[in-house]
Amino acid sequence: MEENKTALITGGTDGIGKATAVGIAHTGANVIVVGRNRSKALAAVDEIKRESSNMKITAMIADLSTVDEIDRLVSSVRSDRGTLDILVNNIGFMERTRQTTADGFEKIIFMNYLLHFYLTHRLLPLLQLANGSRIVNVTGGAHAFGKINFDDLQAKKDFKPYRVFAQAKLALVQFSLILSKRLTNGKVSVFVSDPGTARSGMGPANKAWPWMFRSVLMPLMATSPEIAARSSIYAATSEKLKNITGVLIDRKCRIVKPAKAATDEDVASKLWMETEKMLGIQLEKIEH
Repeated sequence: MEENKTALITGGTDGIGKATAVGIAHTGANVIVVGRNRSKALAAVDEIKRESSNMKITAMIADLSTVDEIDRLVSSVRSDRGTLDILVNNIGFMERTRQTTADGFEKIIFMNYLLHFYLTHRLLPLLQLANGSRIVNVTGGAHAFGKINFDDLQAKKDFKPYRVFAQAKLALVQFSLILSKRLTNGKVSVFVSDPGTARSGMGPANKAWPWMFRSVLMPLMATSPEIAARSSIYAATSEKLKNITGVLIDRKCRIVKPAKAATDEDVASKLWMETEKMLGIQLEKIEH
């Protein structure tokens, strides 16, 4: 990978996100890690520099749970960089109780899907200026258990955290696949990476998961953030994926088939339109 490339990683100050930042930094790229806590972000930058021997690491501070903060981040990237080669939408969120963001969105669906949809929309012009750029959306095996509930997308009537989480992850995969088909000029590739279960904030320590799953099954499956980050690093940097788009990369860096529900284009197109309505934006006029 060319050393003058620029990568932006959300949730890049901890866990899988930080490990992904280290891996991409090893290629010589300029790496921007986004975090909401300034001291934690700056400490992460120092650690990534030490581990990668790459001094071109910077932090941008933003609380991406609000649309205004996403817009502010995009403005900062535009003024500071001008173009963007790699976007890794890494942030994930899980909670036992229904919460809403400052803008009124149910927080699990926002942090795991709507955020990535909106940030990608806002950064797409910068990605299209950098020929050969890549979008990597981090999902998980939960997408295979998801179902899009158009009657209650924000779980106002029936909130079950794992069900809402699985719906959000399925929505992210559907968005990734349909976006890859709409970006037909070959400038931007779209990938979905599945890190598996990791010992991170989304792993066994997160008490939002059912007790049996969290206490028995997840510890058996959980890997280190460094191992879990391999799929995202591969999707973001591998020359083997040149001229490939719209695929799911598993934890062993293999191209695998997503869940069947993720390939239903009718549902994906309907969800795209519903998402635009929720966010008040239009992504239809993508530069081909």
